[in-house]
Amino acid sequence: MKLQILLLTAIFPAVMMATEPVDTMVTKSNKKVIVNDSDGTVTVKVFKDTQTEIKPIFEGHYSDDQEVEQYFSSPFIPRKKRSLNKSFNSHFPTLIIGFNELSSSSCGSLNNDDLHVRSSKSWEWGIGLASCDFSLNPGNTLGITINAQIINIHNHFEGNWILTTDANNMTYLRKEQNNVNKSYLSYWELNIPVMMEYQYKIGHNKLYLALGPGMEIRKSEHSRYFIDNNKYTETSDVNLNPIGLNIQGYCGYGDMMIYFRSAITPLLNSNKAPKCFPVSVGLGFSL
Repeated sequence: MKLQILLLTAIFPAVMMATEPVDTMVTKSNKKVIVNDSDGTVTVKVFKDTQTEIKPIFEGHYSDDQEVEQYFSSPFIPRKKRSLNKSFNSHFPTLIIGFNELSSSSCGSLNNDDLHVRSSKSWEWGIGLASCDFSLNPGNTLGITINAQIINIHNHFEGNWILTTDANNMTYLRKEQNNVNKSYLSYWELNIPVMMEYQYKIGHNKLYLALGPGMEIRKSEHSRYFIDNNKYTETSDVNLNPIGLNIQGYCGYGDMMIYFRSAITPLLNSNKAPKCFPVSVGLGFSL
């Protein structure tokens, strides 16, 4: 009898440990995969393992009632691409380059005679910082994308016209008496759009279309001009509105696309400066 009690005492802890949920960890190709099965829900986590830190790049929860997947994307977190044929993934461009014009009205034409805009020389470039996406249907053809992008913009003016701000903090265009080689307004912005994207596989890649609102955070504006080879800073305060709202979208196939962005709020404080609305169009590349 004592022997039976001792055997039960030894076996009972082992049986209890076997019934408790245990994480399964697999390391492959410098990635850690952890699978946990608890209370009928399977959790899968994938980590990018480096010498300095462990970065999460995927987390999924699966059960009989639901299936939830989360992806984190950024050009600064190297990882292999998901299956483009089966998963919903944002095509928000990693790199953009295009024209940026100043319209006289929201979503209006590019003609703005009051600002003497030099349309052929006004441009922008930008880099996508991060992107997050969520599928909305089982076929993974429709979803929401939330993105972050930093953009540098140069708006050029014709002839000897220079954007300036006087002692009364009023911004306007003045005409320089000397021959001006180049006159422009430059600034940086952080663009944060929330977009609805539709995508459909054709051949080896996807055809996609996205549209949605965005918010811009602007700073570091400068009005500058060149006379001969000399560069002058006219002002670093043009009554720039620090926050703006826009509507934007893109369409493309594979890794190349056409994008547009149109402001619905003025670039400058309309009470102290000419009313103008940035409109941009160009090429984007998803890397």
